[in-house]
Amino acid sequence: MAEGVEEKSQGGKGGKRSKLIIIIAVSLLVIFLAASFAYYKFAGENEAEAGGEKQPHAGKEPEVVYPLEPFVVNINEKEDIRYLKVKVEFGIKSEKAKEMLEARKAPLRDAILVLLTTKTYADVQELSGKSKLRDEILSAANRIIPEGGVAKVYFTDFVIQ
Repeated sequence: MAEGVEEKSQGGKGGKRSKLIIIIAVSLLVIFLAASFAYYKFAGENEAEAGGEKQPHAGKEPEVVYPLEPFVVNINEKEDIRYLKVKVEFGIKSEKAKEMLEARKAPLRDAILVLLTTKTYADVQELSGKSKLRDEILSAANRIIPEGGVAKVYFTDFVIQ
């Protein structure tokens, strides 16, 4: 009879020990998940701000998109007649910049049209050429709209024929 009692008491100790291990493992898992969440939530925002990228939930004013009517121009080709159709949208910083764009729309469209007509097929065929064109349009827009009101240039349509 004494042997049966000892077996039960050892089984009880083993059960308590395994429950304790499970509780510790679950607690460590919860702590790890909470720490991971906190790191990605708070350190991720700080890294984005340090990198200069704009996060929509970083407490900054959201970007306003200002579309322009499409541009269709002859591009500068000596051998063939080629057309370029581009739809440009601006990422602007504020409603004030939007008002300035509305007031200066004609000079802005003129500057972009003149810029587009200087391009050749080779200039805009490759990705690097499109990126350069985007930068040139951004520079032209910020010359017309003071205080750097235009933050980004988006091509929403780009067709060469």
